[in-house]
Amino acid sequence: MLLLAAGAAAAEPFPKVASYAALRSSGYPLVKVAGGPVDPLTARRLARHPLVTLDVCPVWPSRPDIALALRQFNPTMKILGYVTPADFWLDPSFVPLPSDQSYPALVHRALTATNGWLYGRDGAVWVNGFRVNLGKRAVADTLAGLYATVVSSRIFDGLFMDQLSSSVGWTDGTGGRRIDVARAGFASLAAMDSARAVNCLRIVQRVRTASAVAQVVIGNGTSSSTMGLDGWMREGLGTLISGSAAVQWVRASMRDFDWLKSEGGWSGPYSSTYCRVARYTLGIASLGRARASMSSDRDLTTVPTYLEWWFDEYAVTPYPGGDADTTGRYVGWLGEPAAPAYLTSEGAWRRNFQNGVVLVNTSSSALTVDLHGYSWRRINGFRDRTTNNGRTERFQVIPSQDAVFLLSIPLSDAPDPSKDGGANAPRSGAALGLSLSIRANPFTSGELVVTYSIPECTPASLEVFDLAGRLVHGVKFAGESPGQHTLQLGAADRLVPGIYMVRLTQAGLQATARAVCLN
Repeated sequence: MLLLAAGAAAAEPFPKVASYAALRSSGYPLVKVAGGPVDPLTARRLARHPLVTLDVCPVWPSRPDIALALRQFNPTMKILGYVTPADFWLDPSFVPLPSDQSYPALVHRALTATNGWLYGRDGAVWVNGFRVNLGKRAVADTLAGLYATVVSSRIFDGLFMDQLSSSVGWTDGTGGRRIDVARAGFASLAAMDSARAVNCLRIVQRVRTASAVAQVVIGNGTSSSTMGLDGWMREGLGTLISGSAAVQWVRASMRDFDWLKSEGGWSGPYSSTYCRVARYTLGIASLGRARASMSSDRDLTTVPTYLEWWFDEYAVTPYPGGDADTTGRYVGWLGEPAAPAYLTSEGAWRRNFQNGVVLVNTSSSALTVDLHGYSWRRINGFRDRTTNNGRTERFQVIPSQDAVFLLSIPLSDAPDPSKDGGANAPRSGAALGLSLSIRANPFTSGELVVTYSIPECTPASLEVFDLAGRLVHGVKFAGESPGQHTLQLGAADRLVPGIYMVRLTQAGLQATARAVCLN
């Protein structure tokens, strides 16, 4: 049995990213040569993501070392096993040898033993991607038992059930073929679909109770909302759905295990069209709690992949102000969400974070958003230099179905850590003796007490901003002695209930803290 690493999981950074079906049945790209060792460089790069999917074949039962290799680099990450309950993905001619104990062989024997194949009226095994007769309870229970064994191994934190569709009738007649409903044991397609819906729920419930540890179960398709899943995958968000459908996503309070995937519509890895649909999907995911994801079964060590762009372009450091970082050293530049998403007066969706703002335009025309007197800075990117150009602007123009990620950290002339491996990256204020904390946070009565420490006797400033970026209080210090000091905003400076960002600046260094006023 493979034991998971102990310890509490850290809060996941925003924007959230995940890999989707990032492993082939041979183990590639984590296993370069069939049956060979796990490639450590690829494992390290993939393990930067807080959530990944690995095909259950070959990880279980043949290669549990693949998951273990990832956990060695990131003990708090979640790994979901990828399965397809409605389909057997190998050619219908596949017949396992009696000695074969691999996952495909076990699934094939389970389906054969229960006569679990779905056929067309021409007598051939149905080959439209839904070959498994989930309408039969014996088939569903057999698969559920197999999945229960998978999750009981503790290799995975749960399962991604692709094609867990409670309906198969919509595939009938595709390509001139018809499903043999009578051979499947039903009087009509509607009756078969009704039975499938019940059996899909049985599979999910069995997986949930298969292990002493709570298992995550997500699906792929709109029907997942009725099957008790933790979340589901929606592909093609950036290109295949309308603006109105995107608005519905924003208003739906997306869950932690909802995944959004952008696909289609680009001509190259980093074309302007691709960058837009990827950024749009990432922006919508950040408005809720969902993850933005895309497939990455290409060689992470030699080929620039789409998944890596998602991570590298937006996992940046607050020092020196959000320059994109390729080292994996800095993550989570947005910080924690400060408030739910809301619709601005200009018609764009906005969500405020500790260290920045996300703006999303789901409409069919460009929007200009007023930032109300405070200049936020765009990411200084290295893949998409047109949008992520590092400029500071009071008004943001957002093209149709696009998103902009802004930082509240000022521009710095410090070296770019993406170009020197981080060796010359500027140190944070805390590392040099600059620190800031809020006493009794959350605080009441509108009186904010700030404790701060400065390392030298040079001019410094302390500023308080509301969530709209407006400066509500500012103090400048000239020649204050090094060490710890306390500042109390008295009755004349009472703050209304809400969330505030407090910023201490000295000699180009910064320290920030979030303050919450209750009443």
